[in-house]
Amino acid sequence: MKSFNEFLLETKGEHDDNKLYDELYSRVEKYLSKWGAGPVYGWKSDKGIAFKVTKGKNIKSNDWITIFYNPRYDDFTITLCPFGTDDIEDARSYKTNVYAGQEHIIIDELLGLK
Repeated sequence: MKSFNEFLLETKGEHDDNKLYDELYSRVEKYLSKWGAGPVYGWKSDKGIAFKVTKGKNIKSNDWITIFYNPRYDDFTITLCPFGTDDIEDARSYKTNVYAGQEHIIIDELLGLK
């Protein structure tokens, strides 16, 4: 039988305990299977989250979604890239000025799942 921590790691990757991770995870958790995603890791410790995705018409091999917080503007940027990135110049596709609660809508658009 799996321990509780082993079970959590199947959907939540190891991360530093921080409020931002938990808030973002709770907003995307129910969509992870739709995106063929997981586990979810903390991005740069406490800056956001990142996870591999496998579903959608815009997906390429080893694509990742990164959601990171922009404290200057109090919003998020979401990137799609063959590796996690918070540099929009490295991203194949991205969306800035994303507000809390919009994450799943933007990710659906980036992945081509409308």
